Amino acid sequence: MHEPPAPLQRDPAECFDAVAAAARGIQQAMADWDAVNDSFSDENGTVVDTDGWNTRIVKRDLAAWQNFTAVLRYGGAFLFHTRRFARPDAKDAGLAHDWRELARSFLSAYESVSDTTEFAEGLGRPRLEELAAEVWHEMVIWADHAPALLAACGHPGTARAASTGPLSAAKASTTTKLPRPGRLPNPGSAAQTETAPAPAAAAVADPGRAAARTQSSGRAR
Repeated sequence: MHEPPAPLQRDPAECFDAVAAAARGIQQAMADWDAVNDSFSDENGTVVDTDGWNTRIVKRDLAAWQNFTAVLRYGGAFLFHTRRFARPDAKDAGLAHDWRELARSFLSAYESVSDTTEFAEGLGRPRLEELAAEVWHEMVIWADHAPALLAACGHPGTARAASTGPLSAAKASTTTKLPRPGRLPNPGSAAQTETAPAPAAAAVADPGRAAARTQSSGRAR
């Protein structure tokens, strides 16, 4: 059975640990690729070993993907618990930018996964390679921007330097668990028990509006 996205009210520590480990694992995949990238090119930067380059970059994508599945599961809850950094009155513009980048990339990746029809049996290797390559940009965004929010929340071990983590995967499997397609978590809104949530896509694409609705609702009470 494929794991659904974690509820927004999931324990913050659990969400932060999962996202931190995922970011470290993706960073490690990036660092491993950077260490060998030049070996496939000549002194002018032209790729001369096309087969080797293609094989290694697929390995990179799959290693990052094995970590990114945790973001697909816990990313919505993580954004929910860190949404205060994107509110209109937030004092740190850098963290607000980080949050919005993560929110947009989460929605983009989730939509890519939800468009996949092979949920019942899991993904075979060819489709998994395609999907990992398709969401590579989103994986890099989470590796680059999540550590700043984690550090702002006081989570330990969130340096940008690449390092291995519990979710790091040097060996990519041919199948993976994906969240079941369905309603996207609404991380940009306030707690669902506090105010009516905005549509998921709008909340992620325009978190400032969702945060403004949160404040407006609070003043109304």
